[in-house]
Amino acid sequence: MLTLFKAEFIRYRFWAILAFILQLFTLSFFAKLGPVLEPLNHELTLLIIVVSFAFGFVQMTLHKRKNHWVFLLQRPLKSSKIYLALATAGMMNVLIAVPIAWLIIVIGFDYFTDTIIDMRHYYFSLFLAAIGILTYLMGSLTALNASRAAILTGIGLFVAFQSVSQYILLQSSMAILIIFYLLHLNIASFKPDLSQPLTSRLSTIMLVVPMQMMIVLLLVLSTQLFYHLPKFMLASSPSELVVEGTIDFWRELPAEERGSFLLKNSDVDNKELLARQTELATSEVINIYSRSFGKKGQYPFRDKNFSMIDKVNNNLWVFSHDDMLLQGINNKTGKVVGWVGKTGFFENIATTTTKDRFNSIPFMLKDQFLITKNTIFMVDFEAKELSIKVSIPNGEQMIGLPQFTEGFFSMITHKHIYIFDNTDIFEKNGPVPPAYSLSHPTTLSQMATIDTYAMVDGLLLIYAGNNYRGFDKPGAEIIYAKRDGGEQTLYKMFFEKQNYPKLIRHFEYVVSPLLYTWDATMSHALRAYPDEEHPITNVFSGVMPTYLNVVTLILHLLSIGIVIWVSRLINLNTKKTTLWFVMTGLIGIPALVSFFFVNKVKGNIFPKSVLTQSPDEARLDSTSR
Repeated sequence: MLTLFKAEFIRYRFWAILAFILQLFTLSFFAKLGPVLEPLNHELTLLIIVVSFAFGFVQMTLHKRKNHWVFLLQRPLKSSKIYLALATAGMMNVLIAVPIAWLIIVIGFDYFTDTIIDMRHYYFSLFLAAIGILTYLMGSLTALNASRAAILTGIGLFVAFQSVSQYILLQSSMAILIIFYLLHLNIASFKPDLSQPLTSRLSTIMLVVPMQMMIVLLLVLSTQLFYHLPKFMLASSPSELVVEGTIDFWRELPAEERGSFLLKNSDVDNKELLARQTELATSEVINIYSRSFGKKGQYPFRDKNFSMIDKVNNNLWVFSHDDMLLQGINNKTGKVVGWVGKTGFFENIATTTTKDRFNSIPFMLKDQFLITKNTIFMVDFEAKELSIKVSIPNGEQMIGLPQFTEGFFSMITHKHIYIFDNTDIFEKNGPVPPAYSLSHPTTLSQMATIDTYAMVDGLLLIYAGNNYRGFDKPGAEIIYAKRDGGEQTLYKMFFEKQNYPKLIRHFEYVVSPLLYTWDATMSHALRAYPDEEHPITNVFSGVMPTYLNVVTLILHLLSIGIVIWVSRLINLNTKKTTLWFVMTGLIGIPALVSFFFVNKVKGNIFPKSVLTQSPDEARLDSTSR
C-alpha cells in the first residue's frame, strides 16, 4: 500500500508543485497592485473547485482504462486499501497545490507589512484545503461510481457545505463530516466491476439523498422546457404578456401610474387630487430584503465590504476582526495612520479599551457610514470625528442596509420603517430624528417593496408583496404619512389573478412536499426575519390548494407503483425493493428519478439482444419460442 501511495504521489508531484508556483506568482503579482486578500478570494476559491474536481476525475478515469484497471486490482490488497493509497496520494498533491501559496502570502503580509491580517486569514488556508479535498473526492466519485449522476451527490453536499459559510465552527465540522462521507462512497464505488450499482443499503441511501435534493432543482428548472419554452414559442409567455389584474401587471406600470391605479378604487374623498399628485410627485422604490451582518472571524469571502477610502488624505481604512477596530494605512507610505473605534479616533491602539471597540462587524457604506445592528455612525476622516447619526430603539433589529435615494435616507427594522431627510443626515451634527416613523402594516416577510411618493404635506407609501395578505395571496396597501406624525390607510387591494398557474408556482411542492418543507425550514433557520412565521405552517395549515394536494398524492402513488414494478422486472432483492418503496413514499418523484439513475434498469428491462436485433430476427426469435 505504501509503495502504491509513493508511486501515485510522485506521478502527480510535478503538477502539484507547478500549480503551487503559479498560484504563488499570481498572488504575489496582484499583491503589488493593492490589497489582495479580500478581492481575490472568490476567484481563488472558484479556481480551486474546478481544478481539484478535474484532477480527481482525471486521476481515477486514467486508472479505469481496461488494462490499467486489471493491473491495479491484481495487487494483494483489498480494494479499499488500493483506493485509499491512490486517494491519499491525490489529496497530498492537492494540499501542496492549494493552501500553501495562500499561507505564504498571508505570512508575508503579516510580518513584513502593516496590512490587517487576522486569524481568519490563516484559517482561510484550512478552508481552501477543505474545498480542495472535498471537490477532489467529488471528481473521484463521479469517475468511479456506476452512475454518472453521482456528480449530483457531490454538488448537493457542496451546496450544504457552502450554505453555512457564515458559521465557521459549523462549517468546519461539516467539512470533516462530508470528506468522510465522500470517502465512504468512493470506497464503496471502487470495486472490480465498476458497472455494478452499490450493494449496501447504507451506501445507497448516502448516495441518493443529496442527489435527490439536486434532482428537485433540476425538475423545477425543467418547467422552462415544458411550460415556459412552449409558451414563448406561441408568443403567450406570461413574462411577455402580463395578465391584467395581477400584481405583475401593476408593477409593469410606470411609477407615476401605479399610485393612481390603486387610488381610483379608493373611497377617500380627495382621491382624484391625490392621484394627480402621485403622477407629478418624485417617486422612489424601497426594496425590502434581509442581509445578515458579518460575524466576527468569518472567512474573508463573506465580507460584503472590507474597507473605507479617505480620498483627501489617501488613506485606506480596513476593519480588523481581531481588534474590532478600523485601522488606517496610508496608500503611499504603507504606514499606519490611526485607528477608529465606536467612541472615536485613536492614534495608538494601545490607548483603546474594550468599551472603545465595536461589539459587532459593521457595514461600511459610501466611505462615510459605519452601520451596526442598532447604530449608524458617520465618519469624518478630515476632522477625525465619529458621530452617531441614528440609534435604533431597544428591541428592534435593522434588516439589510439603509437605502439612499435622491430625496431621503430610509432604514427598515423588523417593526418600523424610518425615513430621514438627506440634508439632516449629511449636514446636521449629532443624532438625527426621522422625518417619518411608520409601523409595518403587516409582517415584514409578507412585504417585498415600498413605493414612495413625495406629496405636498407628507409622504405616500405603497406596500406590496406576493404574500401580502397571506401565503401566495398578493396585495398592496396605500398609506398616507403626514409630516405632523399622522397616518391614514387609503386603500387595500388584493390581486385575485396570478400570472402563472398554481402548478408552476408551487412545482417544488408538487415534486416533493418533504424536500420542499426541509428546504423552507433550513432557509428559515439561516435567514429568517425576526418574528417570522415558520414556513412549515404553509404545508400543514391547508393553504395549499386542494387540487394541488390531489395531484401531489397521485404523483406520489404513481412513483411508488413504478418503483415496485421496475424492481420486480430487474429482480431487485426484497431488502432493496423495500428501501426504494419507503424512500419513494417519503420523497416522491426525486426518489423515482434517482432510482433510475443508480440502478441498472435499461439493460435488464430491455435486453441488449432485443434492442439490437432486426425486425426479422425478432420475429424468428418469437416463432422459435
